[in-house]
Amino acid sequence: MNKIIIVVLLVMKSFFASAQSYNNAPGWITIDLNDFMCNKATEDDPLNFDGYGDEVYFVIFYSAANPYDVTKYSDKLVSKIYGDTYRFPDRILAGHANPDNKGGMSSDSQFFPGNEFPNLKRIRVEAGDFITIIPTIREWDNCSNGQLQAAFESSMINSFNGVNLKMLAILRYCNGYNGCYRVSNTNAINLPSFKDIVSQIMYKTASRQIGITAAGEFSPIVFRLNSAIIKSQHSNGPVINGRSNMNYIPFTVNEDALGNTSAHGIYTLRNHFTFEEDMTSQRHQQLLHQHHRQLLQDQ
Repeated sequence: MNKIIIVVLLVMKSFFASAQSYNNAPGWITIDLNDFMCNKATEDDPLNFDGYGDEVYFVIFYSAANPYDVTKYSDKLVSKIYGDTYRFPDRILAGHANPDNKGGMSSDSQFFPGNEFPNLKRIRVEAGDFITIIPTIREWDNCSNGQLQAAFESSMINSFNGVNLKMLAILRYCNGYNGCYRVSNTNAINLPSFKDIVSQIMYKTASRQIGITAAGEFSPIVFRLNSAIIKSQHSNGPVINGRSNMNYIPFTVNEDALGNTSAHGIYTLRNHFTFEEDMTSQRHQQLLHQHHRQLLQDQ
């Protein structure tokens, strides 16, 4: 009798493990920046030598980790500059600050980058994997601060080993609801301090991250996602060929709210997350479920 109970428990454990794996299925995650809006422009060059209004670009840091807390890889994606294109033909025209309709982000300027934006396309995740995304927006000025930016990016990418350990612990209790996939308390996820870097460009007209606090620290929004979260939060549209579209997720970088009120910026970004399930793996899981159910019936 005891042997039968042990066998049943082992089968049930295997069944629930496979069910969890089925829900958190392998496939590909895509992250799109749908649009961004300038709610309040940053302090700018009064002579507009760098162009009218704000000139912004995006650096998206991302990392993938497996179910055992091991970081698989970390990288970044850098966009072109959006804003005033007069004398700057390599930029993408966005905004309406320039009176000659040459662009430039100013208050209430909204832009939909579409295919012009280098979105994160089809990031492969295996069953149980999750990804961490830290989207950052920067205001470009004539002083590029190349060395400071390189130091910032290196520190951010190198931080993912520690960040992912904390993120996975949080994900165990996140089913996608109440925004549990989004973190603003960076102290809780081992994100390092950037104060030594970003405090050097506070209250200066220079290229910098938007999202600096009054104390000179950088305060980003961090997303952590897996296939199960995206599937649980997909919009009301049908799931076609395993493709689940998560609702648009807006977030605002508000330096006034961070206490940095010296003519600094407020921007809202809206991201869209999609999961495309690996259907070949799904068929394997279905067969596995059938096998486990048959084992339970035979006991």
